[in-house]
Amino acid sequence: MEHSPSLWLDALRRWWLVPLTAALFGSVAGLLASAGALPTATATLALQIDSADSSVVARQTQAALAQAQRSEVYERAATKSGMTEADVRHMTTLAAGDDGLSLQVRARDADEQRAAAVANNLATAVVEASQAEVQAQLKELETATTKLILTPAITDAAAERARITRLGEGLADNQSRVVAKSNNVRILQLTDKDEVIPPTSRTAGISGLFAGLLLGLLGVILWGARRGRVHRLDELQRLYPSAVIITPSEIGDLVAADDRASRRVLVASENPEAAVARVRDALSRRLGQLRADQIPMSACRPGGLAYLNGMHDPDTIVITPVRLGKTKIPALDRQFRAWTGGVLLVLTDSEAGTPRLAQSPNAAHA
Repeated sequence: MEHSPSLWLDALRRWWLVPLTAALFGSVAGLLASAGALPTATATLALQIDSADSSVVARQTQAALAQAQRSEVYERAATKSGMTEADVRHMTTLAAGDDGLSLQVRARDADEQRAAAVANNLATAVVEASQAEVQAQLKELETATTKLILTPAITDAAAERARITRLGEGLADNQSRVVAKSNNVRILQLTDKDEVIPPTSRTAGISGLFAGLLLGLLGVILWGARRGRVHRLDELQRLYPSAVIITPSEIGDLVAADDRASRRVLVASENPEAAVARVRDALSRRLGQLRADQIPMSACRPGGLAYLNGMHDPDTIVITPVRLGKTKIPALDRQFRAWTGGVLLVLTDSEAGTPRLAQSPNAAHA
């Protein structure tokens, strides 16, 4: 069975309700997903990283993010906001910016002003905690250096002066590095109530609508072209362009005219037992019970391995019973059922069946 745009259009005509239903469910899912969304306030912290190496930038950004997520930072923000540390953690998220040189502080709350305040307080707390750590390190350096300077002096005055000079220079270098580190994190932008982003229910609903519609269309194209009721003969012929369409009574004529001793009949149907019984009954009426029983006949499901092997075996006649659905023209339905009994056989036998059935008065070629 081949696929073409005409088959897809036929499938869409049969299954038009599927993409519409999928679009409806997608829209509802999008609205439900955004129903619990809260306004979001975002404050931005800038990172000073003196390196062009992307791996170094990524490593230092993650280190800064880990420092910003310490408990003492949230304690400071909670004190500023008049909340508990747990509430601040629940309301906020900290994440690295897309450029790798910033941290995004986001706060969500039904009250836009409160969301903005908490985001700003947490951003400020990150900077204050960093500066407090720097001051503590400077104090430790000063204390340690003072202890070294106050140790018992060397008897040699020149050596003592050189020792104190080296300690002073070392203290200055260490203090410079610590001070430089204190500038690694700074506030780039705070937020206010007017900059809070409201929840986008409409956008989520529209996105879900289009996503559901596309998934529904894709499902119809991939699956619907092989399933569903066929309402017109030309549609059936497009589904099986290289096959012959006959009525059940003509299957006996086909087999009777086929002189191949090795011929086999393979019935492809979703209901194999009933389909085999129908075909064997048609053969019995034309050939007699004895001859019909001598013809090897088996069943398979369409699309399976046995079906594919039979389609490529020149000694196998593959028969697929098809029941057409009702059309919108009652008179045509009555005429069709009077001729076929409501059932057609799609027969694929490129070596023997097709040329012989070309002479059948009721054969409809695809």
